[in-house]
Amino acid sequence: MVTKREKYALEMVMDRLSLADDGRSEYAERAIDGEKLYHNYIDETENPFISNISLPWPYIITESYVGKCVQITAAMMPYVHIVEEDDDSRSKAKKVERDANMVLYRQKWPILAYNTYKQAFKYPCAWLLEKPWGVIDGYEMPLFSLANWFHVWVNPTIMTMDDPDAYVIYETFIPRWYIKENFTNN
Repeated sequence: MVTKREKYALEMVMDRLSLADDGRSEYAERAIDGEKLYHNYIDETENPFISNISLPWPYIITESYVGKCVQITAAMMPYVHIVEEDDDSRSKAKKVERDANMVLYRQKWPILAYNTYKQAFKYPCAWLLEKPWGVIDGYEMPLFSLANWFHVWVNPTIMTMDDPDAYVIYETFIPRWYIKENFTNN
């Protein structure tokens, strides 16, 4: 049984999703075109007489730039360097720096950075998600993952994410057992 409050929330989300979908349709077309270029896709129905053999220049260029960016930003430790404000905060800054670098190291930050850069080059942008808390190899830490660009919608009427009207809708799959276990009284 759906309450009035739940019905109102669902309608609000669906209205925002519709607005965001209308605003991103042009970018989605560009993203699909970018994906086709990256994979060197040739539509034989539109161009039946064009050779299917060609150099995948978008793939070559993207991969060469991605490698350079990862090499600059994520190839060697420390990934994060914290500058202390004064001598009294030096030990705290070093501890936070060590913890932040260990979180990124355990989550294989260079691989995540590689995938993030690649998504940013292929599509209009990349979305890096932070789950506030999780467990990797027995250690509790914030978890980072890359969102699928085709499952993210943003308010198209804003200029920055600091805007009070900003919202992000991320479509994801959650198994029924997880919802029953965590969100119901059963």
